Amino acid sequence: MDGWESDIRIVVATSPISLMVRPVVLMRRSVARSRRSNRTVHCEARSSPRFSEMIQVPIERGELAAEVFGPVDANPVLLIAGGGGAMWSWSRILPEAWPDNLGSVARLEPVRSLAADMRVAVYDQAGIGLSATTEPADNTATAALDALAVGRALLGERFTVTGMSLGGAAAIRLALDQPTVVEQLVLVCTFASASTFVSVPVATNGEIDDERSVGADVRRSLQPGFCDRHPDLVDAVIAASLDLDVHPALNDRSIEVFLSHDGHDLVHIAAPTTVVCGSADSVFGIENSEQIANSIPDSRFVRLLDVGHAVHLEAPHALSDAIRGAPH
Repeated sequence: MDGWESDIRIVVATSPISLMVRPVVLMRRSVARSRRSNRTVHCEARSSPRFSEMIQVPIERGELAAEVFGPVDANPVLLIAGGGGAMWSWSRILPEAWPDNLGSVARLEPVRSLAADMRVAVYDQAGIGLSATTEPADNTATAALDALAVGRALLGERFTVTGMSLGGAAAIRLALDQPTVVEQLVLVCTFASASTFVSVPVATNGEIDDERSVGADVRRSLQPGFCDRHPDLVDAVIAASLDLDVHPALNDRSIEVFLSHDGHDLVHIAAPTTVVCGSADSVFGIENSEQIANSIPDSRFVRLLDVGHAVHLEAPHALSDAIRGAPH
């Protein structure tokens, strides 16, 4: 790594939590339509961070449900969630993305929404949530094209890209394939290449279709003890995960995306890059983030001490600062 590195310790008393879609490649059951589908969408107030514009972004395989928040003239950022990710997985740093849970979020220490001063686009990835009927991507290049379609439709021709976990692989591919589009790159708890992955990712044999299995997965993504401090909110994450429509091919396709990721050309990424990872990441491991930081010229590495894989749950302040480009 030619840039610089910083360590940040998260004070447990701040107790941040949010939502995430399962961080490991696991199959979820298809259940009732996402509770988000019944919400009222306010398209007339595009400049307000409290309202959103939901659109169906066309791609070759169908459509992706997407939303955009924040002032139209603010710096644009596209958030790419982890494998099979839904929009509400970002709701700790973007509370507007899960209005149903605003009561729970309000009980935490306030985190300034990214949409307060940025134009933020999020989407349900192909095969999940409101995009469940669209065929999931089966490689990082396709996942990157999906993200590009959303970014261009909602943000324009150039924007910051933030990728979390498996979504980070799509962000890397987008930065390599579309260098004129990616203004800045933020990679969160992800990995450089399947061939150089430091440890074996958790996978499953068969369908995961009960709350106990999903709960174990969610808890594994968090730093030990975090779930004990916030049981109600962790239960909300589990319930929301179980309440997603899921394409039957999502599990297999997500594994294919993982295996297809080849970041050997990371040295060619030109966008200013910040790599963020929790020191206690037990899903992808901090070593994989270090590989990325060591390969991208002039990249910045932010190690969050005593934080697990779900950085957007445990350390929303630090993640928001990284996305905004604020110095640590």
